[in-house]
Amino acid sequence: MNIKSMHFSWIYILSVLCVNLVISQSPFSLEEYQNFLQNTKNLTYEQTLQMHPAGYFKQAVHADLSSASYLDTIEMKYGLTEQEKSLLSKNGFVVTQRIQPGSFGIAFDDILLKIYLYLYPPMQFCMQCICPMTRF
Repeated sequence: MNIKSMHFSWIYILSVLCVNLVISQSPFSLEEYQNFLQNTKNLTYEQTLQMHPAGYFKQAVHADLSSASYLDTIEMKYGLTEQEKSLLSKNGFVVTQRIQPGSFGIAFDDILLKIYLYLYPPMQFCMQCICPMTRF
């Protein structure tokens, strides 16, 4: 396969993807949206649930944290409080305001980096050599 045919292949694939994306978009009507807002502004909770059923949820899941993978690492790296651990056990997840990263991406990157460095200790040594002022 020569360069020209490879370029043509990529252009063709990207064109098909772009056309598919444009065609699959439904048109947005500001007038219809404003009518919807006007018609639904006085809905009660029960009426909203009739329109959009939210499902049924358990009050608690009571997760067994002893079998949770990497929980010890998460406790160590984030210093979970006893209240956070009890909420994690009760609900299966916990949201804390104690740790506030700048964005979801920063938090996700931080979690992955900490897990990666825990799983591969030689990487931690390399990272310390590259960024000696950073705490991993």
